[in-house]
Amino acid sequence: MHRLKPIVCKTPEEVAAAMGLSAAEAKKWQLQHALLKRLKEIVLRQGITHAEVAKRAGTSRTRVTAILNDDLDHVSSDLLVRILAGLGYRVKVSVVKSDTAASPKFRFVARADSEQCPNDTSRWLGTSARSSAPRFGGTDAGAR
Repeated sequence: MHRLKPIVCKTPEEVAAAMGLSAAEAKKWQLQHALLKRLKEIVLRQGITHAEVAKRAGTSRTRVTAILNDDLDHVSSDLLVRILAGLGYRVKVSVVKSDTAASPKFRFVARADSEQCPNDTSRWLGTSARSSAPRFGGTDAGAR
């Protein structure tokens, strides 16, 4: 019997490479896991049930439970943003120029509305109180 040699990865990029993901898939995975990590922290800190999270986000409890148990199969980043918005949070995405076009750098931060943002040139994503449809901040919001 052959023994499998474990692969040790220290960064998300190394994990993506070990899994054979493309650069685009790696960044998508990195974004979703950053959002999930913050979502778990918020749910734990607020001490709310999966049913309450689902109600606020307009999705099912079973879906929320799966997401909070790290099952991100068939889960879009939009859904994670909608869940965070339902809990009173906005997602801030900063896009910064990288050294090479092949390896873009992104910084993903989920912050409470009341916290100060470190970069005033970034765009805010969230949902309005009247609708669960995403709204986009910034001066070019109508140009989508």
